Amino acid sequence: MKKWLKSLRLKRLHKKHRAYLSQVCGFGKGFNQSPFLLESNAYPLLNFDIKVRSPIRRCIKIGVNCNLSVKGLINKEGSLVVDDYVFMNGVHLRIDHHMQVGSHTLIGPGVKIWDTKNHPLSISERHAQSIAIAHEGFVDSYVAGGGDVIIEDNVWVGMDALLLGPIKVGHGAIIAARSVVTKDVPPMSIVGGVPAQIIGKVPE
Repeated sequence: MKKWLKSLRLKRLHKKHRAYLSQVCGFGKGFNQSPFLLESNAYPLLNFDIKVRSPIRRCIKIGVNCNLSVKGLINKEGSLVVDDYVFMNGVHLRIDHHMQVGSHTLIGPGVKIWDTKNHPLSISERHAQSIAIAHEGFVDSYVAGGGDVIIEDNVWVGMDALLLGPIKVGHGAIIAARSVVTKDVPPMSIVGGVPAQIIGKVPE
């Protein structure tokens, strides 16, 4: 009986979530329909769980045959574009600006991509922010800067990496697991470390 109730609850949640996604997201055919995902989850759309504060309808655009397991937030001025055949496996996004993910990109489990510094450098502004959080629950991350994150085609981001905007990751690049990326990554390069530095070249 409990299994039946859980299944019914998931079915209702899936229907509600699909309606929500249709308001905030335009996506191509095959979205979260990989047999790999469907084997373990009858409702893989639930894997794409992004809270959207932007007033812009469909501020998320997703290409064809993308499979995205994502949690995160798109803030009031944020937008996300994901090109075709992208795979994200347990990724966390914070988008205050614009994020673009190129086609045939693979992003591993535990990766975090954050495009705002979130808190200002000034001690007086941080002091005021901590009070605002306690009483209003609101943080104006735009005062802290940050910028767009552009990931070009055929990039591979290894597990638990942290990418902090503004950055551009060039075509074909590889980011090693647990790296911290704070600067642009040249095309066809392998970067790793904290902070990430070039450690090799991607073979043709």
